[in-house]
Amino acid sequence: MVLDQVAKDISEELSQGEREFALRSAMDALKRLKSMSPQRLKKPESTGSAKFDALLAAGVRLVMEGNLPHVPRWGSEITTALVPR
Repeated sequence: MVLDQVAKDISEELSQGEREFALRSAMDALKRLKSMSPQRLKKPESTGSAKFDALLAAGVRLVMEGNLPHVPRWGSEITTALVPR
């Protein structure tokens, strides 16, 4: 739920040209997520920006390393797609 809401918030901020607020929203969500220690995470909706989608995915993987038996695989799929070959 946290990730879906932040994806919507980021999308709204980006549509208004507020990249800094979008970044703050992402960081705040990752902090909340870390304190929650969820057992399972689903892939959030797209923010409308491949870069912010990758930021959320990478952030979730970093926050959740060691907390989940299986770190979400969708994070690696998004970040891999953005790496130039």
